[in-house]
Order: sequence, then structure tokens, then C-alpha cells
Amino acid sequence: IVVEDNADANDGKIRIKGENVQYVYLDGSESASGVYETAKSLVIRLNGGSDTITIKALDLNYLAHISIEDNVDLPDTDEVIIEGNISLQGHNLSIAAEHITVKSGVTIDTRSLSAVSNTLSRESGDINFEGKVITLKNNVQLLAKGLALIHI
Repeated sequence: IVVEDNADANDGKIRIKGENVQYVYLDGSESASGVYETAKSLVIRLNGGSDTITIKALDLNYLAHISIEDNVDLPDTDEVIIEGNISLQGHNLSIAAEHITVKSGVTIDTRSLSAVSNTLSRESGDINFEGKVITLKNNVQLLAKGLALIHI
């Protein structure tokens, strides 16, 4: 499964691609088309089997929560690899998987900064990593300010 910016930069949408993935929309409808684009909050539930999710750089105007949920006590090995920068402008990032890796030089920013004054305009989102092996490579930045939680 790959989560990335879609082809239209700065439109606030991200793309999720994968094989054997079932998409369930907020209205209850389902799709297995292989590609899903959204500007709304994203929840990925890993339900058994060993899955790998790669998160590449996301659209700077994607303004929603991202949650990857996994039962880390199951006998499978799910892995989330963050390869690109993520800026969620006050929204939460929550990842649960047996293995979580943030690649070198990646910035994860949940601060909500004013475009005019570059000051905090509201509370930051939380950053939560839950797993058996969590690796932050060189020069990783986890940025939140105010009443935000960074939990690893």
C-alpha cells in the first residue's frame, strides 16, 4: 500500500494505492478499485497478514487526520515506512504497526501555523507511534507545539 500526493500538487488530496485493498467510504459504500483519492481523514485498518505501507511526501494542503491501526499483538509483521515529509496543519498522525521506520531527513509537522505570521494559529495535532520496533533515522524532525502529544 502506498500513500502519496496525487498528481495535482496543492489541491489538498492524497492518493492511496494498493492491491487486494477494500476501501470503505463514510457513506458505507465500498470499492476495491486499487486507487482512492481523498481530502478527508484517512483510516487504514490492518486486519491480519503481513502488510507494508509506504507513506511518501503528502500534499501540503492535505488538512485531515491520518490513522493506521493494527493489533500489534497478532503474530503477523506489519510495517509502515515514512519516506516523505508530512504536514497536517493541526491534525493528528497515529500509526500502530509492528515496525515503524521514519527515513532520514523526514519532517513530520502537526503544527497549525498562520501563513501570514508563521505563529501558532491553533493547537497542534498529536503524533503517536505504537509498535515493537520504531526507528527514527538521522535528522528526523517531529514537530508539534502547544498542547500536543508526541508519543513513541
